[in-house]
Amino acid sequence: MASMDLAMSQEPQPGFTEPVAQSQKAFRAVLEALSRPGLPVACAPFAPAPHGLDLSVAAILLALTDLETPIWIGPGFDGGVSDWLHFHTGAPLVADAGQASFALIQADGACPPLDSFALGSDEGPETGAMLVVQGGRLDTQAAMTWRGPGIRDRVETGSFGLAAAFWRQRHAQEGLFPRGLDLVIGCGALVVGCPRSTRIKLSESA
Repeated sequence: MASMDLAMSQEPQPGFTEPVAQSQKAFRAVLEALSRPGLPVACAPFAPAPHGLDLSVAAILLALTDLETPIWIGPGFDGGVSDWLHFHTGAPLVADAGQASFALIQADGACPPLDSFALGSDEGPETGAMLVVQGGRLDTQAAMTWRGPGIRDRVETGSFGLAAAFWRQRHAQEGLFPRGLDLVIGCGALVVGCPRSTRIKLSESA
């Protein structure tokens, strides 16, 4: 009986209760966020999340990852996160960030240099990785100016809790376009997108 209780306690949290409809809604939220860079988009918490994972980020990962999308998980996440994700999506966990289609990082945590991730190629830019950021914040103080497709003139944004060094690296990659990284930031029940086509300029104080 004790072993059965232990096994039950270790079962992953449920995923989507309505997999098709909820996955489509979360996917559309990500697409809208990437098509309107810098503007928060509601991403309703469709599923319970394992310990240490925000509800919006959980929905994003359930919607985007599958058997053919290796994922790299950065430091600071409970081991149950990878178990939960693999259980519901089959996404393989990789130790080398450069082999990942998706990477999960903490906004206030350690992150390897951005050129450690797959940046795609000129012939296949879609093979560049997507970074999913947990714990982003909607700052009230502007730290950057964003311009590019999907933005009318410009958008003033905060740092979303990510270090200035992260954004300096992101800015340095702009000359690689169409290669590069797409960025999706979970901010509570909201998601903010920063596609590789977005050009950013940090404020002098950043």
